[in-house]
Amino acid sequence: MVSKILLLIFIFTNILFGSFEYVSVGNIDRYYNSKISTEQLKSLLLEIEEDLESQLQTNIFDLSNNGKPINLVYVEPSLLEKRIERKIDLLKSKQKKINQLQEYFPKNQKIINKEKELFKKENALLNSRIKDFNSYVKEINKKRNFSNEQFKRIKADIFSTKKKLDIEINKMNRYRDDIKRKVNKFNTKVNSFNNQIREYKRLSKEIETLTRGFKKVKGMTFGVKEINTKTYFKDGKRVQEKTQKQRMDKIEIYGFSSRGELKAVLAHEILHLVGLPHINDKYSLMNSVMQENQIKNLKLTKEDIKNFRKNF
Repeated sequence: MVSKILLLIFIFTNILFGSFEYVSVGNIDRYYNSKISTEQLKSLLLEIEEDLESQLQTNIFDLSNNGKPINLVYVEPSLLEKRIERKIDLLKSKQKKINQLQEYFPKNQKIINKEKELFKKENALLNSRIKDFNSYVKEINKKRNFSNEQFKRIKADIFSTKKKLDIEINKMNRYRDDIKRKVNKFNTKVNSFNNQIREYKRLSKEIETLTRGFKKVKGMTFGVKEINTKTYFKDGKRVQEKTQKQRMDKIEIYGFSSRGELKAVLAHEILHLVGLPHINDKYSLMNSVMQENQIKNLKLTKEDIKNFRKNF
């Protein structure tokens, strides 16, 4: 869910025609040293070339040492972006705790219920023994014609039985207190779970408010617009014609959180480089907003292919 919160957009200048291009790996900011190497980037570009060629049935770009550079540029996040990222990290932490508690409840609820049931049975048996003992003592007290020897023997037997029952009662009380502690711990976890849920919802709304209208640029294709003016006379009248074309010079990538995201951003910008504009179609690679399905699996949609045939 968190990955869908930030709007990732692409920016490019107007492209008036499409053509085959050569690209090369340009400068990679040292910020990305631990994330991707030059060889890994080349390998990814070859993978994109193969994917696009198989889907478009034509080759639209090749790697070349003298091709138009693809640079990985580090841009310091804005204060708002940093704040959003902190909130998202906190949201992930809340989600992790919620998941842990959701795993805790079923197992421990089952244990507590089982122990409650066992306590109920054992306590019933003990109460039955106590009841029998009290009935026995009551009957003894009704009889008064015991010899001294009989009285001593009965007294010793009652004392011994009472001692055993007291031990059993204390044991049962400890068992009950142990169950009570587990129940209290369980209820504390329930309260914590409810608090985590409330915090999660609050953070989600806060992030939604912060990201409303916030757009994070992941890549950009740069070019120069060339305008040529031709003036001539026709039928005695002065005629002026203007022609313009776009020369795309380079691609810059400003950030990525995964290999799949980098692949999608690169493919998007390369298609700009060869002449494709944005399209307003959900799930398409050339949508101006990064589509989650393209990060998971780079695949051109029917609208992407129509866009290619129209502009290339």
